[in-house]
Amino acid sequence: MAGATLPEQETPLVPTAFAGRDAKKLWRTSAPAGVRKQWSAGDHAEAWEIYRLSLVEQTDRETLKSKLAALGWGSPPATSEFVASLEKAAKRGKLPDLDGAASDWLDALPSDPPLDSLPAALDAVAWANVLCVSPESVPTELWVRLLDSLVNLALAASQSRASLEGASPERVVAHNLFAGELPLTLATGLDALKPVRELRDDASATLSEALIELTDGEGMATASVLSRLPALLACWTRCRTMSVDADGDVAERGPWSADAQTQYEWLVRQSLRMTKYDGSLLLSRCGSVTEALAEALSVDGDSADDAAAERRLPLDLDAANASPPDPSTESEWAETAVLSAGWAPKSPVITVTWDRPTMRLALVSGKQTLLEGDWPVVVRRNGQRIDERADGPLEWDSQCWYSDQDCDYLELATDLADGVRLERQVILGRQHGVVGVAEIVTNGVRTGLADEASWEIETRLELAPGVRLEPEPETHDAVLHTNKGPAAALLPCSLPEWRVERDEGALTRDQDHRLRMLTIGQGRNLASLLWIDLSAKRFAKQRTWRRLSVAQSLKKVARDVAVSFRMQSGKDQWLYYRSLDPPANRTVLGQNLSSEAFVGRFLPTGEVDEYFEIEADA
Repeated sequence: MAGATLPEQETPLVPTAFAGRDAKKLWRTSAPAGVRKQWSAGDHAEAWEIYRLSLVEQTDRETLKSKLAALGWGSPPATSEFVASLEKAAKRGKLPDLDGAASDWLDALPSDPPLDSLPAALDAVAWANVLCVSPESVPTELWVRLLDSLVNLALAASQSRASLEGASPERVVAHNLFAGELPLTLATGLDALKPVRELRDDASATLSEALIELTDGEGMATASVLSRLPALLACWTRCRTMSVDADGDVAERGPWSADAQTQYEWLVRQSLRMTKYDGSLLLSRCGSVTEALAEALSVDGDSADDAAAERRLPLDLDAANASPPDPSTESEWAETAVLSAGWAPKSPVITVTWDRPTMRLALVSGKQTLLEGDWPVVVRRNGQRIDERADGPLEWDSQCWYSDQDCDYLELATDLADGVRLERQVILGRQHGVVGVAEIVTNGVRTGLADEASWEIETRLELAPGVRLEPEPETHDAVLHTNKGPAAALLPCSLPEWRVERDEGALTRDQDHRLRMLTIGQGRNLASLLWIDLSAKRFAKQRTWRRLSVAQSLKKVARDVAVSFRMQSGKDQWLYYRSLDPPANRTVLGQNLSSEAFVGRFLPTGEVDEYFEIEADA
């Protein structure tokens, strides 16, 4: 069996996967007695007919409906027309005759199957479900031909199993479908066939390896698969539910190793953190995961996860008295961070990934996706780009992660040419609905000895569909609008407030529907800060900012030594400070700072309530 390949010519009633096997080697004792009797007598056609009819007697409308509906969980729109048609038919309680569709699929199946195709993999899993839960939809001859082809597809996929490192997200999902869910579906639904039952071990190995290889120690999936994570989570959840028997009893672990089961349970929590109010995942253009998460929680969820899901999604899980986990997380291994103000659907949530040179960022607030997509940056020194390295692409490292009830802070860094370092900061004020996005260029590895230069930092953030940027006519700030009205105010703090002042950059929208912020400066280092206020009631009243003077030894320092900004929206004010040279004892607005970075909010008393501070020796 291990060496089976897709046949060049079909033999309907003695398929290649089962050829040469006597009744004892082919059928388990759970098979109907008539099946084994007819097979031993050499009447294979009658044996297959009896077996298929025995499956017809075991199926019911609800099983058919739930199995086929689950195939659409988390899939990108229009991934498989066949799956969509089955789901619609299943809602009516019965599938139409599928003779023509089955013949067409078999005729179109190449000798070298496309094992990296997500639509092809979903179609194969769909046909496996048809065989198991709606065997009356095709006559026996076609039923057996389908079974033979699907078994050989599963075998071919299993034999092609290799490391998933570097594989495209679609290839990863397709592999789990072809080599994991497909054979597991057949092995579970056609348990009486020994060769089919034997597929379970390879399927388990595939699923175990994928769960462990694609997640960190706490279930966070690597950023490289995030765009297709809903489809992957759906696949694994459907596999997990196959461990639930007819009486509703749940196996201790899924069809994988104990370590893989642990990772799956953690993955559910991590997916909840990235799930938006509508059930989609941040930075993923796939379908909703609400149904998959609800099923996963019904099998393995704990009270904390139930509480999180009940707050974020329209699910009733009876978790009113439970406390949800912290909504924010960061994984250096997975190259992903989630900065979140809470589990409520309107709470601001930011997801950042840095697995490739062009980072990605998404921002959701008030049930509205404002930013989502690539987050490129261009750095120019004396007019020449230095963010394109000759020795390879940019590689980002997580330098600092801080999270508490007041603030989430993420700092990432990469080395550019000639000892120049680029840092990016993302700040979320949890209690007050503000976001800071900063880029800092330090020349000469912050030794203070590098030559002065003309610098440009150009950062772009992709506006979500339906979001438009409306700049103010006289000042450099702008407002993000949705069809519900103003949603966010943008304060480009590193630019002067008034447009008539010296040209040091701009905040605009480019032709690709991306927010573009350009900061220009002269010196050894340069900092750029975009401050985002997510409270329309607050920023509609008043908003302004000031670039503050920083003093050291009673003398004002240049902006390439240290920068500080004061942001005001309504009655609320915030302070941002960043040392660009090595930290020293400096003063700004009466605050004595010897730290590398400081962000806080002004209290009515004039004191500053610290969000976070990075000490000089950190």
